[in-house]
Amino acid sequence: MVFLEEMNADVLERVSDLIKANAFYGTTSLIKSDSCAKALISASQFIFGQMDRQQHSNIVCSMLAALEGKFGFNTVNSKTEINPIWLSALTCMYWFFDLDKTARMKIFYNDALCTNTVLEISNLIECCRNNSPKCRPIIPI
Repeated sequence: MVFLEEMNADVLERVSDLIKANAFYGTTSLIKSDSCAKALISASQFIFGQMDRQQHSNIVCSMLAALEGKFGFNTVNSKTEINPIWLSALTCMYWFFDLDKTARMKIFYNDALCTNTVLEISNLIECCRNNSPKCRPIIPI
């Protein structure tokens, strides 16, 4: 099992690599009382009202739940009843990167260019994960 601190170390190391490559553009956060968040909530409620519950986006539902202050494993829609999604205040934080530089940093970038299906990409990513070092630093957070 990978601990949250280990995953955070991986993510923060990758962000540092992107900063070195001048590929990091900054961050922003949605705040429930801001007009952008209010517009997201309103638009999401309208769109979800026109759809079957099984079609509600996990990502949008996670954003809405985080804006309500939900934390930890949560069921955000009917699709997440069996496998709840982890939420935190970071769910409301958005990071921006240069797409091309970010993609090129992936160890499977060149191999991915030779794929034709989502299944091939999925298998490629899984293969890379299985062949990556298992020892990750634990950071003090």
